[in-house]
Amino acid sequence: MERRALLEDIMHRMGATRLQDAEQALAAMLGALGRWLPPDAATKLRAELPASLRPHMRGRGDADGKLDVDALLDAVARSEGIREGYAREHVQAVASALWDQLDQEARAALERVGWAELVRPSVGDRLPPPPRIPIGHHLANGRSGSQHPISEARIDRAQRESVVRAKNPHGDRKLSSGSEREGEAVEWKPPLAR
Repeated sequence: MERRALLEDIMHRMGATRLQDAEQALAAMLGALGRWLPPDAATKLRAELPASLRPHMRGRGDADGKLDVDALLDAVARSEGIREGYAREHVQAVASALWDQLDQEARAALERVGWAELVRPSVGDRLPPPPRIPIGHHLANGRSGSQHPISEARIDRAQRESVVRAKNPHGDRKLSSGSEREGEAVEWKPPLAR
């Protein structure tokens, strides 16, 4: 396992932009693992780490045989000075990156103590269900919540009293339309001769 590759993997999984953030998360996680990981699993993990990271994993570990995820999250949050939600994201990123770098023997030891709990997202159970969108009222149908979509709209460029808006423009003055004004017939008058 190479330190630089591990830190870059953690940085990518965290969505961080600085290698220092990944290093801080890794140091906090290893410190908490040294305290809360059972001794046999801690020994196997410590043996897989690069020599420069081993000092971060100090402590004897918990002897009950299972990893206390809540205590680990609390320890990481306190060590980094962040909220528990961010600590959970950091723990998941570091645990996933470490898992990918470990050999089968170390993975088996970590599986026995509940390593999967560190990698599994737990927020999904608490998310609200996605909103229900009525059929015909979304962008795929071109009606993004409107009863008058742009695709069916038309621009009316005529003014309010324009002859363009009238059903029979100039109907009161044309002989061909045959209209009458209040019962009176319209008479045709020949144009004046010049």
